[in-house]
Amino acid sequence: MPLLTRRELTAAAITPLVAPLGYWLALTAYGFARWLTDQRKYGVRFPTVADLVKPLGLVLVVGAPIAWAAALVGLPLYLAARHAGGGGPLGPGQRAAVLVGGAAIGLVVAVVIQPGLRGDLVSIPFPLWLGALLGAAVAVAFLGMIAR
Repeated sequence: MPLLTRRELTAAAITPLVAPLGYWLALTAYGFARWLTDQRKYGVRFPTVADLVKPLGLVLVVGAPIAWAAALVGLPLYLAARHAGGGGPLGPGQRAAVLVGGAAIGLVVAVVIQPGLRGDLVSIPFPLWLGALLGAAVAVAFLGMIAR
C-alpha cells in the first residue's frame, strides 16, 4: 500500500486552501459589519463585488504557501492516526485526533505569523482563535474529502 492514496494526496493538495479562503470570508464579514455599523466613517457607498474580491488575491498569495506548509506538518499526524486505526477507515477517536491536531496546528501558525502581520503602514488582524478555527476547518475538509 502506498504511503498516501490518490484520494488522500488530492485532499492534502486542495483542502489547505480552505484556510486562506476562510480567512478572506472572515475578513470580508468583519469589514462588512464595520461598514454597516459606522457608515459615516467608511462612506455610504455599498462595497462592490470588485471591492470584496480584491483582497482575495493577496490573501491567497500569502496564505496558500503557509497553509500548505502547515498541511505538511499535519500529514504525519493523519498518518499516525490512520496507522493506529489499522490502516483502514478512521474511527471516531482517530478523526477527533486529526481535528484537534488541525486546530492545534492552526493555533501555532497564528502564534508564529501574528507578529509579522503588524507593521507601521498596515496591520492585518489574525486572532489566535481564528487560526485554530481555520486549522480545524482544514481538518474537517480533509476528512470529508477522504471519506469513502
